[in-house]
Amino acid sequence: MVKWEFNLNLLLGLSGVLDISFAEIARRSGIKQQMLSRYIQQDFVVSVGTLIKICNALRMPFYYFVTENGVSVIPERENATVPRDDWHSIRWDGQAAESVFYKNHISWADVSKAMGIKSQNARKRFLEGTRFPVDEFFDTCSKLQVSPYNFIIDRNRPEEKRRRGANRKEKQDVPQGFRERMESAPADDIATLRREIEELRATIGTIQGQYNTLRQDFGVLRKEYNALAYRVSVNIDTINNSHLSIAAEPDTDFEKKSTRKNKQEAD
Repeated sequence: MVKWEFNLNLLLGLSGVLDISFAEIARRSGIKQQMLSRYIQQDFVVSVGTLIKICNALRMPFYYFVTENGVSVIPERENATVPRDDWHSIRWDGQAAESVFYKNHISWADVSKAMGIKSQNARKRFLEGTRFPVDEFFDTCSKLQVSPYNFIIDRNRPEEKRRRGANRKEKQDVPQGFRERMESAPADDIATLRREIEELRATIGTIQGQYNTLRQDFGVLRKEYNALAYRVSVNIDTINNSHLSIAAEPDTDFEKKSTRKNKQEAD
């Protein structure tokens, strides 16, 4: 089990490592000196976005600020920064969260539980990333056992450099004719994707037309239903009124018989 943590000691000693003042670090990073002092004094926790900004401004790899299983890197002054020609900007890739968690069978409910916040807030925290407190970020990665480098794109890491070197060597070892076919493959793939997209658009258009037709048919049926319901309601009212009028009519035969009987009794 891997545990990632923020290398706070490097931030505290950054001025000595680079041999420049914190005021100069703040100026280069575009951070207010007062705010940087509060980070140094640990009044506030630095965010992932701020740390990325510092790394890009000073050309320092992000992995310098990461402690892995208690092992941290404190670079020497001469190799603390990367030469400008070899430097690759660091960025946050929040969109990778969906695929990374899916591949590792991690739900947003799991992420929410690890962070102790609601699922929608956890999702927002990962998608935005810039305001993610580094301590919370590394703690969440450790709990979920997901590498922070899935989200922090740092091509200055030794692993990335070795991988790029291996890819270049593989490309050099490939025969020229095959290499040309490989290089043309992306163009062919793009053309195929474009055709598939056009086919999907046509299919979507057909489905949309069928949906509109069904919607119109539903409107006609609804009108017919309302008209039929109205006629039924009128017929029911007519029948009810007929029963009431019949019940209200006097029984003339009964009245005549009663009058005749009363007259006989009087005689």
